[in-house]
Amino acid sequence: MENKDGLEREISLTEVFWNVLLGWRKILCLAVVFGILLGGFRYMRDVGQYHSEQGTNKSTSTLTDAELSEVNNIKRLKDQLEKDQDYLENSAAMQMDPYCVPILELQYYIKSDYVMNYTRDVIPDYTPALGGMYFRYIASGEMRQNILDESGLTISSEEFEEMIDVSQSSNILYITVKYPEEEKIDDISECIKKFINQKQQDFQKIGSHQLVLMGESQNTIVDESILEKKNSIFTRMASISVQINSLKAALSAQQKNVLDQELNTDTEKENVSVSPQLNKKYLLLGSFVGVFIAGIWIVCKVLFTARLQNPEEIRSLYGVRLLGEINLNNGKKHFLSMIDDKILALKNRRKKKLSVEQQLSVACTNISISCRKDNVNEIYITGSEYENVDADFIKMLKDKLEEQNIEVKYGENMYYDAVSMKQGIEIGNILFVEQIGKSVYDEIFHEIQLVTEQNTNILGIIVLI
Repeated sequence: MENKDGLEREISLTEVFWNVLLGWRKILCLAVVFGILLGGFRYMRDVGQYHSEQGTNKSTSTLTDAELSEVNNIKRLKDQLEKDQDYLENSAAMQMDPYCVPILELQYYIKSDYVMNYTRDVIPDYTPALGGMYFRYIASGEMRQNILDESGLTISSEEFEEMIDVSQSSNILYITVKYPEEEKIDDISECIKKFINQKQQDFQKIGSHQLVLMGESQNTIVDESILEKKNSIFTRMASISVQINSLKAALSAQQKNVLDQELNTDTEKENVSVSPQLNKKYLLLGSFVGVFIAGIWIVCKVLFTARLQNPEEIRSLYGVRLLGEINLNNGKKHFLSMIDDKILALKNRRKKKLSVEQQLSVACTNISISCRKDNVNEIYITGSEYENVDADFIKMLKDKLEEQNIEVKYGENMYYDAVSMKQGIEIGNILFVEQIGKSVYDEIFHEIQLVTEQNTNILGIIVLI
């Protein structure tokens, strides 16, 4: 509900919805405008970055080969520093606590069926070949990936490679696996035994044999290799940082400027195209902003408007009879008016469609009935925006009423026109004609109040849509 100068006006959400739909031209226009503005702004920014990058290239070309080599050396050292830092922060092996590393150990014995027969030609022992095949399979990416898939580990094959180790001594295979989650060790063990047993069937083609699991153990150890690797990386990073600072201190001002520009360019390289183009994402985002602003604008116009929005407001706001609604077809055609027609047809789908003449006939019949009840044969037509009412419509209304033996006189807004006020009060029977979107709430109120104070009869109001 909205209070408007003492009049309690009810806001219909349905009416707001249809007003938004009928304002599709504003929505489309602002969507295009804001899409172009935001897309153009982004394009100009990309162009500026592109020219800045080109300027950097020009600055680089002014350096000598020796000076440029010094700049590139610093860039390479920075890249190495970032890679070491990334490895320390993201590698699964480096995330393990070196003082508490869960470890799985498996020992397999290759029991070969090979027998040396000295009475026949000597056949080479195939046992070393079997050991080599098992070694390569266990150390292969295929084995690692199978374990990852089967046990559901959340690390990459490359990271798992740092955690699994295999060695061979004669007919013995030693397998060790480190993993930070101790509860996953059993799953990894079962996967290793499963896939090795499957390969045992394939490797029978090399020679008859059995693969015997000699031992399995799970422990928690202090891993010196992880400690040494971490210390080695920290030492290298510290050394690289010292080198970078030393090399930067020896750079000229121009070299430092080129280095800073190239480092910034490398950081934004993924976001800046080589040749700037309109970014569709920003065009779309700008369009959404335009649609939102247009929608808010239309809703605010409905909420805070000072003009008549709905014929039913005649009854709810002023308590005056609504004698008729006339939907005038003024012949004006707007751009893509067929869309408006479709929306209006959908809005009025529950109302019977009448021509202007039929609507006018219904209104005049209501007026005639009211006049007969009150023994009235002369009326005065006016309105708060009477001077803007279509003259052809007034003539049609006058002719229709005169056909029913009702004499008609008309004039402008009685609140502002003294002659009109005098004629209307003398006749004593007033018919108001108001227009949606043009008649002002306050003007209608003042006019009705003036007539009421003069004890003049108000027949009702016809609303033009």
